Amino acid sequence: MKRILILDTETSNLPDNINLSEEELSNIGVKDNNDVPLAYQLSYLFDNGQKRFFADCIGKPILPISIASSEITHVTNKDIEELTLKEDGSYLKLTENKEFKDLVNLVETVNNEEIYLVGHNVKYDIEIMRREGLDLSKCKAIDTLQLARFLDKESESHRLTYLLYAKEDVLNATRELVQLDQIKNVAKIQPMSAHNSLFDVVSTNYLLTHYRDRLLEMNKDLTLDTVYEELHKISTTPFLIEEVPFGGSKGKLIKELNENEILWIYKMDIDEMNFRYSLEERMNDFGGLEAIIKKMSNFDIEKILSSNPEYFKLEELKVKLNEELNSRSGGIVTLGFGKYKDVNIQEVKHDYLIWLRDNNSGNPNTLKKVETELKRRSEGELSKSIEDEKPKIDAIENSQTLLEDFLND
Repeated sequence: MKRILILDTETSNLPDNINLSEEELSNIGVKDNNDVPLAYQLSYLFDNGQKRFFADCIGKPILPISIASSEITHVTNKDIEELTLKEDGSYLKLTENKEFKDLVNLVETVNNEEIYLVGHNVKYDIEIMRREGLDLSKCKAIDTLQLARFLDKESESHRLTYLLYAKEDVLNATRELVQLDQIKNVAKIQPMSAHNSLFDVVSTNYLLTHYRDRLLEMNKDLTLDTVYEELHKISTTPFLIEEVPFGGSKGKLIKELNENEILWIYKMDIDEMNFRYSLEERMNDFGGLEAIIKKMSNFDIEKILSSNPEYFKLEELKVKLNEELNSRSGGIVTLGFGKYKDVNIQEVKHDYLIWLRDNNSGNPNTLKKVETELKRRSEGELSKSIEDEKPKIDAIENSQTLLEDFLND
């Protein structure tokens, strides 16, 4: 029996923004920042061909909802408190909801591998649910984001909201369904719109149907019984792309990247499988990553190890690099909020700056700082950030990579 579970969550913060102290972690009962629960809304649609139902639940998150999250979802901490306040004055947790417990029972009573788990960037929701104590990693993932990248390569964007408005059939169907009692009676947050997880489940459902029907038209050998396995295969198989999709090299043909650009981008550890796959294919044109590193190396590692032992002590190296960053920048620029508040912007992780640039619409001063720093990094004036240099530092201790950018200065 085919079982389809379409799921979405809304969170108080992004996982990469969580950096609590040991005391703060202890106060909320977890040992690691990677395990801090973040979800305040969970919605899903379950369909096994015989039974089909929607579910939605709200819980007060451990951490307050960030302003950045509220800006996107229009949901505030006060909203959540009003929705989750219990008679005894405490607040309902997400995991205490009947809908959450029903989902746990549903997953535990069937073989996970018999469930097609559908979401837009579904690996994100798998991670969020793991933090809430529910392991969905063994389900067969169908990612409508990857389907969009594969079947709508020419689209300007593959964000769920963009695709919703780009496909009139999906938009109209979503708008009609969310007005029906079967949805309105389930919804905990009204009115429903994009970035409400129940609304996103409804739109993901229709987006899935759209791409399913596209595949059935493209491949006449597929049937309604076999097409979901093909959707799963596409969702989990990387394909070659032609252009760099981000950063200072955005739009540049991957086949034209040189060795230095490849190393620079590869160190960023971008978690997008099509790009990583395409970049690794380009590396093979130069004999692979190891060959590129050897070619780019113009110094004797053994000589450096013997004459500069201080370079291989991580903390000393961080201090030296920090001094170099500050001397080149002409002063220290900091962010005024969040995980990296009052931290030298040159120490901020690259992916976080990218996220700030793409999601910051209310503070032109912050946006200017971020764009200036990203421009500086893209122009190759110096290494991305101290935090991002840690893998390189660790690697050179094992004589595997280079530090030529600042060893040769």
